[in-house]
Amino acid sequence: MPSKPLLFFAADVAIWQREGACREVDPDLFFAEGVRGAMRAHLVTQAKKICATCPVIAACREYGVKTQEPYGIWGGLTQPERQTALRGHRWHTPHPQNRRPASDSRARE
Repeated sequence: MPSKPLLFFAADVAIWQREGACREVDPDLFFAEGVRGAMRAHLVTQAKKICATCPVIAACREYGVKTQEPYGIWGGLTQPERQTALRGHRWHTPHPQNRRPASDSRARE
């Protein structure tokens, strides 16, 4: 996808965020700032499990990387992983059959 000016890119955010698997999950799971050690590792793992089922993981990941989000899990990536992605590393996106369809309104894990 060609790069768009940030103003237009930001306008697209609301569209894909409405379809995110995380939309009904406590945001603290994705923004475990101040949490350390085993508890933080557990929260990151749980957040990434939700991301792995998300129908908009690629758009979320692209947003997190392009805007250089300093906090949280975006598209299944932590902030250090997004920094690596900025340097050109490609991350595996789960196969679409492993993700919930965007219209699936089941309760989140």
